[in-house]
Amino acid sequence: METIETYPIIHYPVVLADIERIAEECAALPARIREDGGESLVRSARHKVRKVCGSIEERRKELKADALAYGRRVDSAAAELDAKLRAIEVPLTAAIDDLEAERRVAAERKAEEERQRVAAEARAKAEEELAEQRRKAEELELRLEEERRLLAAARAKAEADLAAQRRLDEERAAAERARLDEARRALEEERAREAAERSAREESERREKEQAAAELRAKAAALAEEQRVFAERVAALEAAEAAKRAEAERVERERVKAVEAAAEAERKAEEERLAAIREEQRRADEAEAERVAEAERKARADALRPDAVKLAAYALALASVEVPEVASVDAAVALRAATDGLLAVCAALRSLDGAA
Repeated sequence: METIETYPIIHYPVVLADIERIAEECAALPARIREDGGESLVRSARHKVRKVCGSIEERRKELKADALAYGRRVDSAAAELDAKLRAIEVPLTAAIDDLEAERRVAAERKAEEERQRVAAEARAKAEEELAEQRRKAEELELRLEEERRLLAAARAKAEADLAAQRRLDEERAAAERARLDEARRALEEERAREAAERSAREESERREKEQAAAELRAKAAALAEEQRVFAERVAALEAAEAAKRAEAERVERERVKAVEAAAEAERKAEEERLAAIREEQRRADEAEAERVAEAERKARADALRPDAVKLAAYALALASVEVPEVASVDAAVALRAATDGLLAVCAALRSLDGAA
């Protein structure tokens, strides 16, 4: 006698009529998502659908605990209900995702416009600063040229003054030599006169000669002293002139060196500022490239989402196929392998939905 196995009737918290009623309630909601309060209604409806799906899943687990065959029937019924509910959820989720994508695009467009404005202002400011630095450099060059001109004029004046002083000293020396020559001639004339008078006055001439010799020695000593003083004055004048010329040259060298050092410091500061501007621009360019790459990744994910939703619905449809009962062991092994392969395919399709 063949034994007929019986199982309790499968009961879920909802039936197809309830799902149809939920479908009617939610059918018009995706189109109203941009109305006042529309987004809240769509999110609330999706939450309700997901809550019913969760209750079905909990009930399915309870019913499947009795036996594997009965569990397959439970899975089939749950998959059918879940597929219908998922079909209701898909347009709701798509509407929400579309709204969020539009908001992201608008926010990114606004951020891009702001970035371009800031970059334009930064470039304009950098160009103004560079023009100002160039103007300052030109002014500095003009000042240096004027100082060089003044230095040349001062040097020419100093040389002219020195030449005039040298001429004055030479004139004074010539006058002094003429005076000494005149004194020498006068001395010679005095000697001749004394020689002529010597023949007339022997004793008196001798005394006068001794007196004249003494005077002559005194005058010679005075003349030698005058010549020595004159030589010392000439040497002192030449030494003072050389010291004055050396001091003027030293002062000029130090002033030129200070001017050149100031110009070099200003040039180095300008180079450092320009290097800082270039480094800031390089960092801004790197940040912009990273932002563009992130936007491209988001765009690819948004483009993939419609296909991912379709594949997820397809996976649910495959999972809802009822597994037949077989009698032979070979058929059961083959059926088990096919079921495992189908479950793997469903898992792969659902993972694509999660990646999107």
